[in-house]
Amino acid sequence: MTTNQVLYSDLALPPGEYLLEVLQEKGISPTELAQVLNCSTFTLNEIIQGPIAITTEIAWQLEHCLGVPATLWIGLQAEYDFISERSKQSQQRLRRVV
Repeated sequence: MTTNQVLYSDLALPPGEYLLEVLQEKGISPTELAQVLNCSTFTLNEIIQGPIAITTEIAWQLEHCLGVPATLWIGLQAEYDFISERSKQSQQRLRRVV
């Protein structure tokens, strides 16, 4: 007998982690990218760590600067947001049961 069990990841990785990998691969420092994006290094570090989301505007800028499609950044952000929210919802349900 077969079952159609779907497994989901509960590990929410901020898309900024991938951004950091791209920067390292291209030999660009976060400070250099912050200057190109006309934002503070603090803001860029918040994007990398996750508290600040990659918006469509930032995604377009990253595509222009790094050559990584904006749709990829938007997709990574959407996945991160979805997994984070699903995790919060699961924790709330667990608290209600316990």
